[in-house]
Amino acid sequence: MPLIVKQTPYSTFVVLTVQGKVDPQNVRELEEATRAALTGARVSLIFDFSGLEFIISSGMGMLLVAKNLAAERGGEVLLAGVRPDVYRVFDLLDFPIFFRFFPHVDVAVKELLQWSSK
Repeated sequence: MPLIVKQTPYSTFVVLTVQGKVDPQNVRELEEATRAALTGARVSLIFDFSGLEFIISSGMGMLLVAKNLAAERGGEVLLAGVRPDVYRVFDLLDFPIFFRFFPHVDVAVKELLQWSSK
């Protein structure tokens, strides 16, 4: 399955819905979408990984870069809908220490909407 990245903008954040596999041939596409999402008043990102089948280590590294970019803007990065098999890899690399995980993208959206209204 090819990588599909769809952007859903909100006033202060963007949801990036990622479907397929993040591999060496397309990791740059995900990085470019991530950097493009953090513009203007949009300071935070939610990655909807409910359709993510696989992610290479450089893709995981890109998530750490995204977290730093968002933090520089006063925002954060949330991960949502991660499948159990993909979550195991994140867990092995201690990603739950650095990111907040949500069971579904709607829960993450609600969290950032509440956060941005404060």
